[in-house]
Amino acid sequence: MRKPPSATRRRRAALRGGGGGGYGARLFMQEAVGRLWDSLSRTHAIWNGKSLVNQCEVDNTAWRTEARMLQQRREVTRAAMCDTQPPCLTELLFTHEFWSGSSETRSRCRSRKYDSDWPTVEPHVNRRKQRPRPRSFWETMRLLPNKTLWLHGDSVQTQLCDAALCSLLRADALPWPALHRPQWLQALELESGLSMRLTQRMPNGAALLCSAFGPHKTEQVDAVLPHVDAVVMNHGLHYHSVAAVGAMLRAALAQLGAWRAGGAGRLALWRETSAQHFAGGAYSAGAARPPPGTPCACVRAPSDASGSSDLNVVSARLEREIAPAHGVVLVPFSNLTRARHDMHRAHFCSYHGQRRVGICCDCTHFCYSPLFWDAAFGGLLLALRQALLQDLRQARQGVHGAPRGLRAVAPAARGSGADAVAGARAREWLSL
Repeated sequence: MRKPPSATRRRRAALRGGGGGGYGARLFMQEAVGRLWDSLSRTHAIWNGKSLVNQCEVDNTAWRTEARMLQQRREVTRAAMCDTQPPCLTELLFTHEFWSGSSETRSRCRSRKYDSDWPTVEPHVNRRKQRPRPRSFWETMRLLPNKTLWLHGDSVQTQLCDAALCSLLRADALPWPALHRPQWLQALELESGLSMRLTQRMPNGAALLCSAFGPHKTEQVDAVLPHVDAVVMNHGLHYHSVAAVGAMLRAALAQLGAWRAGGAGRLALWRETSAQHFAGGAYSAGAARPPPGTPCACVRAPSDASGSSDLNVVSARLEREIAPAHGVVLVPFSNLTRARHDMHRAHFCSYHGQRRVGICCDCTHFCYSPLFWDAAFGGLLLALRQALLQDLRQARQGVHGAPRGLRAVAPAARGSGADAVAGARAREWLSL
C-alpha cells in the first residue's frame, strides 16, 4: 500500500498548486494563518506589557510630583511598582484625591471608569465568571439610605476603605471633596483615640466612616458604635497565635453581637481575615524582614490545607464557628485572597517612609485592581442583604422592636399589614 504524503510534501504540493489541490492548499493556509496569529499574539503581549509599564511610569512620575513631601524626605516610596508583572498599584496613587475640592484637580478614580483604564491587569478574577458577581461599592451603600456604615479594623481594612472610596467616585456617588471633618467627628476622634475618615452624604443620604487601629480595643469600639448603623470589622492580622486569635474573635464578636441585639436596625458584619503568603503561611516574627541580600518571595498557599496549623486556615475556621453564635454575618474574603500570592507589594513596604528598596517583604497587603475589590464588594453586598433580612425577621418575631424603616407605620396598620410592608422591603433589598 502506498504511504500517504508527508506534511512537508503536502506543503510543497500546495505551493506548486498540485498534489491533492484543495486539501493541500487549505492545510498550507491553516498553518500559515496559525503561525501569523502566534506572531501577532506575541507582539500584542509585548506591546501591551510595554504599554502598561509606560502608563505605570507616567502615573508614578505624576504622583511623585503631587506628593512633594516625599521628595523632600528623599523617600523611594512608589505609588505604583512598574517592575513587577503585572504592575503593582497601591492606593497611594489616589488617596490624596479624596480631600481635594478643586474641580481642576485630576481625579484618577473619577476619570478611570473601566478596568482597562488602569495600568495593570487582574490575573485571578474574571468579571463575567466571578461569583458572587463583582459590584461597585455604591450598590452596597444603596441598601443603607440615611445610615452610616463603619469600616474598622486592621490595615487591610484601610485598603478596603480606600478602594471603597475610589469605587464611589467612579460611580459618581460622592461630591468633591469626598471627605469632610465636622465638629462632632473631631470630638469623637478625641474620645475614641481613633483617626477617622467620613464621607459627605451620598445621593440616598448614606455615609461611610472608616478607621483602623490594629488590635481590637473594646473601649474604642464602644465609643463609636452609638454613632453608626452598620459595622464591618476585622482585626485578624494583628494576632499571631491560635490562642490570641481565638480570644480576640470571642471578645470582638461578642461585643458586636450584644450591640446588634440592643436595638432595631443595627447590622453587625465581620470581614473574613485575608490570607497572607509568607513562607509557612501567615505572618510570624521576622517574616517581613528577610536576611540581607535575600529577595522577597511571597509563596503560593498549599492547595490542601485540611488539618493545617497555618493561621490563615485556623482564623477562617474560628470565624465561621464563632460569628453565627453571636448573630454576626461573615463577609467572604478569605478564599478570594487565598490565590493572590503574586499580587502583594513584596519588596516595597506597605506604607511610605522607605529610604531604601528591599528593607521589608510585604506578603500581607495587596496590589490594587478595581476588579479585585469589586469582587470583594460583591461578597459584601450579599452579606449585607443577609444581615438586613436577619434583622427584619427578628423584628417581626419581636426580638428587638420594629426596624427603623418600619417605625413610620402607624400602630393600627401593623399586624397583617406589617407582613406586607416587610415583604415589600425584603423584595426591594433582594432586587438591588
